[in-house]
Amino acid sequence: MPDTPAAVVNIESEVVRRIEATEVQPSPFPHMRIDGIFPDNFYAEIRRNIPDRKFYRRITDTGRAKGEAYDARLILHLSRVDVLLPPAQQPFWKSMNSWITGSDLASAFAKKFSAVIEQNAGRDPRTLDYGVEAMLVKDLDGYQIGPHTDIRSRAVSAMFYLPRSEEHTSE
Repeated sequence: MPDTPAAVVNIESEVVRRIEATEVQPSPFPHMRIDGIFPDNFYAEIRRNIPDRKFYRRITDTGRAKGEAYDARLILHLSRVDVLLPPAQQPFWKSMNSWITGSDLASAFAKKFSAVIEQNAGRDPRTLDYGVEAMLVKDLDGYQIGPHTDIRSRAVSAMFYLPRSEEHTSE
């Protein structure tokens, strides 16, 4: 992670700009796909700091999901990196958690999906209280689930796929 707060602000501003510049696609459900959302040098820094698998927990062990299909999905809550990760990785992921869960990024997503949020909530999205959480998710070989609905109280789910290289992405 860049050492200066200005560098972090610049990265966050660039990510927010890319969100604002992307149209929401309505089908098969409202979504956005933003290839290259992170600047290349920052993406390389993210990849260098991906924690070892031993620091993740099965999502089924956390109570967030049930069923054998989810046994191959591991998570690491970014709010707990100070107790879960080695000291050398903590500053990077604490900083990531801070701006990923910060109001600028959350507001950018809420604005993009405001019509959907209003339709689902039945009221103006600006009157709702939002909670934001960030986690790293690692899907092991063989993990797959079919299309499914999310919990009704979740307004927006943002997933940033972090493959090692372009050959690990799919259309």
